[in-house]
Amino acid sequence: MDKEERKTPLIIELLKNFAAVFTASLVAMSLAGMILSRNIPNADAISTLFAMKNGLSYNSILQITGFSLVITLIAVFLFSGQFEIKIKFSLRLLILFLLSLVVVSVFSIVFGWFPINQASAWIGFILCFIVCYAISAGLTVLNLKIQKNKYGKLLENYKNGMKDK
Repeated sequence: MDKEERKTPLIIELLKNFAAVFTASLVAMSLAGMILSRNIPNADAISTLFAMKNGLSYNSILQITGFSLVITLIAVFLFSGQFEIKIKFSLRLLILFLLSLVVVSVFSIVFGWFPINQASAWIGFILCFIVCYAISAGLTVLNLKIQKNKYGKLLENYKNGMKDK
């Protein structure tokens, strides 16, 4: 079988990754909104992202969609088999972390997601970003290890089956 035939089409990879990034972003933003609305009485005056009494606005959802699209393009470029990039996986994770931090910072500044002139807001944002990214990267690495073990066992079983014939 030709190597090209086994690859997932780029559009399918983009759509799958976009769905995952968009969903995770919406959940993270919703949790952040819930936490902020309970702990800061006038949080909706601080951030344009949340309308605390009504949840995320259409405008906010479209902003998150744009953010998710940019992050998806970066991630697919770094991690898909569509592009030949000779970089270690850990370095790819670091590059994705740094580029994601830049992208989310730009979106935060452009759309006023938090007060950019307050050091405490930046500290909270960076801490939340690091925690969310660490959880995401950890789950990704765990999933890859589980898949590696699964396929290793399948290969071993196949090789043992070939010996018996």
